[in-house]
Amino acid sequence: MNQFNTRKAALAAASAIAISMAFVGAAHAQNATTTLRGAVFDGQTAEAGATVVATEVSTGYATRSRVGGDGRYVLSGLRPGTYRVQVTSADG
Repeated sequence: MNQFNTRKAALAAASAIAISMAFVGAAHAQNATTTLRGAVFDGQTAEAGATVVATEVSTGYATRSRVGGDGRYVLSGLRPGTYRVQVTSADG
């Protein structure tokens, strides 16, 4: 009976280690990102169709979005860093 309990304990320990390792791998694989939301208006008129570009200063990585009819835009998946944000109107 002691041998059965030892096997059971060893199996439980091995399972606990395997589960712990799975969580460590999953936690380590997470990436930090954020979302930038804003609105573009010329006076009281929304700049619908304008292009918003956020460029990460140190890498040059650029993310683009269009301004909606309500003047709002969303840039998601941005990595931590310093960004330059530019807006170009729909008519250039």
